[in-house]
Amino acid sequence: MSFLKPYIGYVVVAAILAAAGSGYMFGHSVAKGKGDLAVSRLEKSHADERTAQALAHANAAAEARKTEQSLRDDIDAVQGKYQLLEEEAEREKAEHDSIIADLRDGSRRLSIAVRNCSSTPGGTGSAASGGSGAGVSRAELEPETAGRILGIGRDGDRNTRERNACVEAYNKIRARLNSAP
Repeated sequence: MSFLKPYIGYVVVAAILAAAGSGYMFGHSVAKGKGDLAVSRLEKSHADERTAQALAHANAAAEARKTEQSLRDDIDAVQGKYQLLEEEAEREKAEHDSIIADLRDGSRRLSIAVRNCSSTPGGTGSAASGGSGAGVSRAELEPETAGRILGIGRDGDRNTRERNACVEAYNKIRARLNSAP
């Protein structure tokens, strides 16, 4: 054992250093554990925040899709109604064309009431006062003139239908957007 005497000092120093090192490592691992716990809590907080943001985004996107679909449904309804109006307009055009053809071939005639301004004192004849007796004069319109007058009425009707359909579509969309959150 005498040969170990010079090494005993080294062994004692090594033991002390080992004890101190293990204490340091234990303290460090405890501190590291506390740090890991703080990091873990922070990561969980960020994950919860990202989840909440993703959920809010998904809800907003779903609401936007719902509003968009509702608007599409409104537009489809207005377009369906407009299509019916177009079909009605086609029927009216066919009827108009039939009337024009009848005017041209003479099977129909269009006339208007007229009055002779000098026929009675004061310039009022029976036609001017709305009478329909034998004293009412009538003027027959030429077929081309009658056709033009009827065409003006038909065009006015068509334009009114188109305008009303456009206004209705605008009002539906405006009401839907104004009621959206």
